[in-house]
Amino acid sequence: ALARAEGEAGADGAAPSTVLTADNFDKLVSPDEPWLVEFWAPWCSHCKKLEPVWRRAAEQLSGGLRFGTVDVTVHKALAKRFDIRGYPTVKHMHRGRARTYEGEKSVLGFAEYAARMAAPAARAFGSVAELRTWLGPLGRAFVLAGPSAALADARLASAFATLADERHDALTFATIGASAAPAELLSIGRGGGSSGSAPAPPATLIGVLDGEWFDPFEPPAASDASALADALLTWANAREWPSVVGISSANFHRLRKRANVHLALALIDPADADGARAQRAQLPAHALAHRAAFQFGWADATELADYWRSEYGVERSALPTLLVLAARGAAGTSASDDHHWRAHNGTAPLARADEQAAFLAEIAAGALRPERSGAPFSLLGVLRTAWLGVRSFATAQPTVFAACVALNIAFVASLAWGGGGGGGGGRGARAKRE
Repeated sequence: ALARAEGEAGADGAAPSTVLTADNFDKLVSPDEPWLVEFWAPWCSHCKKLEPVWRRAAEQLSGGLRFGTVDVTVHKALAKRFDIRGYPTVKHMHRGRARTYEGEKSVLGFAEYAARMAAPAARAFGSVAELRTWLGPLGRAFVLAGPSAALADARLASAFATLADERHDALTFATIGASAAPAELLSIGRGGGSSGSAPAPPATLIGVLDGEWFDPFEPPAASDASALADALLTWANAREWPSVVGISSANFHRLRKRANVHLALALIDPADADGARAQRAQLPAHALAHRAAFQFGWADATELADYWRSEYGVERSALPTLLVLAARGAAGTSASDDHHWRAHNGTAPLARADEQAAFLAEIAAGALRPERSGAPFSLLGVLRTAWLGVRSFATAQPTVFAACVALNIAFVASLAWGGGGGGGGGRGARAKRE
């Protein structure tokens, strides 16, 4: 079917999810109320997988949030207008802004995102201790600290407000209205160390508090308001990822581009609930010990099983496992190839927390040589990669695959039939000349 089952909204807009078209989009998607809009294509297997999740989310989260869908194969102008380059793409639209949703495509993920967007861009706290209690040991927030009555640097406060409005869809922002907060935050230091004989702290301070770390923003000298806001946005974007993050196709390549940081992945199989839970539970402790050298995350390895197998040799039977992708240009690697380490002892994955901690420590110290990702070039490797691609296509699009096979068979048959006929004609012509 070329149309989703949501149905058009009635006069009262009561349908859980609205089919949006070029004719009704601007009439229905009002800047006064928030929308989540899915841009999808009928042939897209990931869109089909999302459809029941989308329907449940629209039914359960209808209060205060509208849901809609756009078929990009029909409404190409809407796809171009919102720069849609992959499917499904979910956009949050409110107050004249369209933001790409990059979180987990689940009912819980959509619910958490809706709550985040409905809340104030920055949450106010009375002290550093209050903020740290709210965040927890691995929580993370961008902080504006200074006396609440009259901030000493209004330009800095304005730049922070602009940043919070721009990025609160993905980042957490907080303000601490206490004159002692800047000095207290700076005393946390990098990795829990003391700042020692540091100069007197500024009255107004911006930084990111990440567990036991505090990384202050250093405003550029003699900058106007616009340059200050741009510098703060650039600084924050370079520090956007939390210590442990869920990884999917939406953010994987962005994480791989982080400079000088290895990507430590807990690859799990959701069908093995106990194993997945145990592996994910180890990540916070690893992150506390090694966040300077690694970005930690977890991923459902069954979604891209062929990729993990062909590039890194990870079979489903080996899940859960810890895989570390080397930072670009790290020691023992080349700029043109990807490299990795697998947490195993030669026969089985390293499952215990202490084994994985020792494994990560060796990588951080440069004591383990990485493996080159992907099989060396060979005819067998090329054929295997081609077979994996064909099998994935056949699984995702069985109808299209069957049609392609039938067309190829028909083409070969026509060549064979035509060749036979031509051959007979040739013999007849030769016989006549003789």
